[in-house]
Formats: sequence, structure tokens, C-alpha cells
Amino acid sequence: MQGSSLQGKDNFESQVGNFSLQKLLQRSLGAKVDTGLEEEVSQELCKREQRSTEGFLVPRAAFVERRDVGPITSTAPVAGPGGKLISTDFLPAQYIDLLREADPLSSLGVRHLNGLTGNVEIPKAKSGTSVAWTAENSAYSQTEMAFSSVTLTPHHLGAWAEVSRNLILQASPDVEALLKYDLAQAMALALAEAVLNGSGTYNQPTLKQGKPSRIV
Repeated sequence: MQGSSLQGKDNFESQVGNFSLQKLLQRSLGAKVDTGLEEEVSQELCKREQRSTEGFLVPRAAFVERRDVGPITSTAPVAGPGGKLISTDFLPAQYIDLLREADPLSSLGVRHLNGLTGNVEIPKAKSGTSVAWTAENSAYSQTEMAFSSVTLTPHHLGAWAEVSRNLILQASPDVEALLKYDLAQAMALALAEAVLNGSGTYNQPTLKQGKPSRIV
């Protein structure tokens, strides 16, 4: 590290803001990009932490998206004098999701059937044989199994949300991924409610009398 342009705390801190994690990823994929600054920062971090690495040490600042609030104006800011001098650290990686109920079906051994198109009929045991203790040289009572079937018909569960093109292009975190995750979680809980307490009204399936319905 002799002759490093990052010597000195102030110079190092100012250059860390230009560290590009994207360049390191591109280089790892074989792209020809200039990663001189990133290599120098990594070497300086190794020196400061007194350790070595086969890859790169990345400063924490590389994971923080910094957004400036804008220039000082003559109008007093709502937050009070000097408010326009304070920047905001925007942390999309620390996105806070809704507090949701846990999906109870994941631990109940629910059977999932995929790739269905028509209605479904599944044979099932209605009753089993009975066993009893008996005395020596006494006959056992005859018992038989009985069978029936379960019929499933399609029911539909879904939702939709409208997102503008600019929001898709500019949002951080990725709004499309957030919507897909939110929809999947909401549908999982609605499905669990139908499986456990399906009423059969308002297009909801019913599981009364051992006759569950398909949900697509």
C-alpha cells in the first residue's frame, strides 16, 4: 500500500463514496471494467483490519443509497432552520414488511395437487376394521372396511394492483417484487382460511362433510 492515494482518513472517506459494487460484480462475470479504485479501497480495508482475503473487502457505505434533500432555499423548511442541510440515508435493503399472521397450513401436512385441469374425484376410506380382545378358542367378530370418494371442483382466488411505468423503473426496492411477495402472502392466508373455515358462500369453497374443493 505504499504510495496509496487513499492515505489519510479524510481522503479515504471521500473516495469510499465512489466505490462501485456494480463494477466488482461485472468484473467477476468477465467484463473488462476499471476497478482500480475498488481494489485500492479493498487493500486499504485489509490493511486497517489487519487481514487478507482472496476476494474484495467492501465498505459498508457501498450498500447505502444516499439521497440529498436538495439545496438551501430562502423559505424556512417545515422541519425548522437548517433542515435543508441534513441529508437522508435511504436504505432499500432494510425494507420493513407488514406484520402478518403465520400460514398454519405449512405445518399441517396439507396435500397439494398440481397440474389439474378437470374436476377431481379421489377415493377415500370411509371406515376401517374393528379389532377386539377375545378369550381363547373364541371367534372374532367379522368387520369390513367401507369406502367413499371426495369430489373437488375449481374455485378461484386472486387480486390485481395497478403500478405505473415510472414506479417500476424508479422504485427501490423493486416494486414488482414487493407486489408479487405481498400477493403471495395474502393469498396463502386466504387459502388457509378457506381450508380451515370455508363457508361455501360468496364463491368461497367449503370443506364441510369431508368435501373439500379445488382452489386455482
